[in-house]
Amino acid sequence: MKKSLPNKLKSYSALAAAVATTGVVNAQIIYTDVSPDVTVNTSLTGVNIDLDNGGVVDFIVGLQSGVSATSSYPYNTIWSLPQGGVNAIAQNGVNGAYPLNAALNLADPIDASLVWAVDANQIAALVWPTYPASDAGNWMGATDKYFGFQFDLAGTTHYGWARFDVAADASSFTIKDYAYDATANTMIPAGGMPVPLNINDLLAHNTMIYGFEKTINVKLSNTTIDGLVTVTDILGQELAKVNVTNEITTIALTDAKPGVYFATITKADGSSFTKKLFLK
Repeated sequence: MKKSLPNKLKSYSALAAAVATTGVVNAQIIYTDVSPDVTVNTSLTGVNIDLDNGGVVDFIVGLQSGVSATSSYPYNTIWSLPQGGVNAIAQNGVNGAYPLNAALNLADPIDASLVWAVDANQIAALVWPTYPASDAGNWMGATDKYFGFQFDLAGTTHYGWARFDVAADASSFTIKDYAYDATANTMIPAGGMPVPLNINDLLAHNTMIYGFEKTINVKLSNTTIDGLVTVTDILGQELAKVNVTNEITTIALTDAKPGVYFATITKADGSSFTKKLFLK
């Protein structure tokens, strides 16, 4: 008879905490895109999830594969670990002493009405390739499903989600994005996104314009790579006009004198954004 897994996940590699993200802040939902998506397919590795991007890890999701120490059966398991002693993950069932993470669908409500598990070790998916009768978990073969998160932020309770894919044999998983509601004790739907901004505000959120010596750089993210950048001086005189064809557009102002300049990007949809700069 197959025996249980080790009592706790051993460790995670440095991949945890190395997720590159792009955030969008609007209304009460704070959204973070994991860009590019991060796939974990190596045992004893995982990802840290810092829902509010405040520098404190709220949850860890990791992968462990091996052979049970008490039997000859190999296994793959996707683990989740709430951090801080008070954070919790939405639960749907148990496997022995281990809570099984719920695999929520798009728009499922995430709030106090769910069953929440604060246990240090939880299971999303557990697969025994040669002993399938003992498979457990709600995440095997999941595509675009959501973890429901309850976490402490400055002494108040907040709710959030993270979107994942999990391989059918639990040998890998992919994290795509996550979000939380900045208003305490407020329901967030799984996959809930910020309220859309107007097109000029959206462009402002997705554009970084900065100056360095006698150059101006325009960087676009989460938007189409198009548009026109116009540079003017404080008197309104046009100094440069450049088409945007790459994620980063660099404009050299070789003869520019130290002073204030304005860089305006205008896109095909009619949106525009202007940044005031000081060039040395």
